[in-house]
Amino acid sequence: MISVNEAKDLIKNNLPSPKTTTILLENALNYVLAEDIYSTINIPSFRQSSKDGYAILHQDIANNNFEIVGEQPAGISKNYEIKPNQAIRIFTGAPLPKNADTIVMQEYTVVDNNQMSITGAKFSLGSDVREIGSEIAIGELALKQRTQLQASSIGFLAMLGITEIKVYNKPKISLIITGNELAARGTQLIEGQIYESNSIMLSNAIQGTINETPKIVFAEDNLETLKSVIDNTLKQSDLIILTGGVSVGDYDYVKKACEEIGIDTIFHRVKQKPGKPLYFGKIGNKIIFGLPGNPASSLSCYYIYLQNFLLDFAKMPLTTTIKLPLGKSYTKSGSLTHFLKAKIVNGKVFPLTAQESFRLSSFAIADALIILPETKENFEENEIVEVITLSN
Repeated sequence: MISVNEAKDLIKNNLPSPKTTTILLENALNYVLAEDIYSTINIPSFRQSSKDGYAILHQDIANNNFEIVGEQPAGISKNYEIKPNQAIRIFTGAPLPKNADTIVMQEYTVVDNNQMSITGAKFSLGSDVREIGSEIAIGELALKQRTQLQASSIGFLAMLGITEIKVYNKPKISLIITGNELAARGTQLIEGQIYESNSIMLSNAIQGTINETPKIVFAEDNLETLKSVIDNTLKQSDLIILTGGVSVGDYDYVKKACEEIGIDTIFHRVKQKPGKPLYFGKIGNKIIFGLPGNPASSLSCYYIYLQNFLLDFAKMPLTTTIKLPLGKSYTKSGSLTHFLKAKIVNGKVFPLTAQESFRLSSFAIADALIILPETKENFEENEIVEVITLSN
């Protein structure tokens, strides 16, 4: 067996080289830019009003008596040019008259018989005027490479007229669920069966991490069947995640099936609890994870290893651990790293009950995993421990 840190290093060292693709901007949510983007236009491209009001010459404010000589809506330009003591009714986003230099907000005006005067406020030169290129100018950097795209950044790129962007690929993922004892939800259980939960659980975890939906495949606990399923799934996947069949029982075929179809085993079995029989393999640029079949164990391994693997693959920001005081003392047995389902309360982290690898009920209310290193057994109340925060 290898240590948790050794397993993490081996996974990171075998991360496939990044690939890029060009996608439509409307499909870019949560993708990461693979190149710097520079503006090819000025925003705004014309002198623009930022408020509803009146466009004037600032020098005329002292006289405070303006003749309204026209109206300028947004979307078209009437090419007005005003004379001293004249004003143009103007609306948000509309182009300014050629020589106007100040906008007076309509809330601070009195209009009578086509004459306008200012009341209740002072306006400085350039008030509420958006100058050409004040948001971004031609040639300026709009967004840096490695920016993760959210609704706001997508909207900003749309303002630049951009329709397509180059991004880092996200992995094509397949989940292979093994176990003859598994039954589909909505069916009647027979003795010896349990409802299958890993597919929906891990699928939602993956969607929450990189906004991608994996393909789900089911396989019997049969060596030849499993070999065929893995081999076929490899052809359409960058990453395969298997659940179940990774231990050393008579019906645990994952490691043998992988090796018999040419997958190199990078490691199998880690000094940790839960998730000791974790499997990691590689063939070409394709990666294979074998997770334990017990749901809580499987989900623990996801948060410890797979979450950051997926983020790193897509060049998205990685998650990091935090340090918190332990809410109560805890003693673990054996020289394994323990990952405890936990709850953060008032700045402390408390281990939950039901820590067994098959117990998902405690995971359902957990918002953290406590990491207790393999080299120590006794942990005191208020001792600082490392914590993975969860996104439940």
